Amino acid sequence: MLDALTPVRSRSVETRLEVAAGVAFFPVDTESMEDLVRFASLAAMRAEHVKSQAVVPFHEGMNELVLRDHLLEVEMHKGLEQGQFSLDYQAKVGLATGEILGAEALLRWKHPQWGDVTPGEFIPIAERSDLIQRLFDFALRTALEQVQRLHNMGLHVPVMAVNASAANMRTDDFARSVRTVMCEFPAGSTELELEMTESLAFEDEELFTVRMRELKSIGVRIAIDDFGTRYTGFNVLKHLPLDTMKIDQCFIRGIDRSAGCSRFARQLWPWRGS
Repeated sequence: MLDALTPVRSRSVETRLEVAAGVAFFPVDTESMEDLVRFASLAAMRAEHVKSQAVVPFHEGMNELVLRDHLLEVEMHKGLEQGQFSLDYQAKVGLATGEILGAEALLRWKHPQWGDVTPGEFIPIAERSDLIQRLFDFALRTALEQVQRLHNMGLHVPVMAVNASAANMRTDDFARSVRTVMCEFPAGSTELELEMTESLAFEDEELFTVRMRELKSIGVRIAIDDFGTRYTGFNVLKHLPLDTMKIDQCFIRGIDRSAGCSRFARQLWPWRGS
């Protein structure tokens, strides 16, 4: 019998099961069978967004959350049409030299009534619809257009990183659509880097590998973001054509205060010294 803590091995890769479930109770929540199933489904949807191994019970506020999600989706459509989305650029600096090694484009949404809406709020909703493709296309085009402007001004950005969702990667023509935009904005020797979380590698290693190879074939750099938040092991990553691996902050938080973490850090980064 398997439980959520039991490792599962597939093709020499060890993973762990994650369970997310929603429950509704008869007759406490409702006496209607139709509503009972609907309430349990709402609870299951919320369970997908909390920590693994979670069983989430239904509560009345979930109806409001669903309405909020629907409203956000409607407003995102308006936001894309009305120019409410923009990009902030975060520089990547080499600690050893202080040299700017590149920049990362960060998608931002400023709603006229709500103010700043965080990516953590709108990205999961966009991933459940075709909006995630439109958001990625907007971010990619805007970032490469900015790089082109800087290039024309004589300013060089070595690498421009843009975040891609697992939902983007699942589309069959993803690499072709990226190449089309790259051809529209041939910004000198600037390299495009796509950042993605390790969730797709965890869910579908074969598809993840195929997409990465397609992107590498058109000259795109690949970065895996938030490493350490799932159960993907180094033995999986070593077979992937990665250029950059960004370790999640939860993996290294408190690294200078923990003797065990400090030993691990010295193994990863021996130049840090003792």
